Amino acid sequence: MQMIANLFGVTLCTSFHNTPHKEYWSIGVSALFGVQTVLNYFDLYPLMGVKFLDYLDFKTSFNLIKQNEHLTERGQFAITNLKGSMNRSRTRTTWGHLFDFYT
Repeated sequence: MQMIANLFGVTLCTSFHNTPHKEYWSIGVSALFGVQTVLNYFDLYPLMGVKFLDYLDFKTSFNLIKQNEHLTERGQFAITNLKGSMNRSRTRTTWGHLFDFYT
């Protein structure tokens, strides 16, 4: 992971979690510049599958934060809704974006 962080020119924030059901690492980038760098990469080399939809929601949230919309009630509501529909909470999945990968 450190090599990937070096490629992006960002600092990683890592933490190890050990729960009764699983062990896992959380890895993140906290600086706005670092997040933008990672987003730029995934714009060029998109994720495939349902993680692409999570990426789009994350990117929308990030753009709201960049525009200081997260400081408004409307922006906070939008980010909360986006967060609530990501990962395992996603209830709607569309696969239309996959056609772009193969055409």
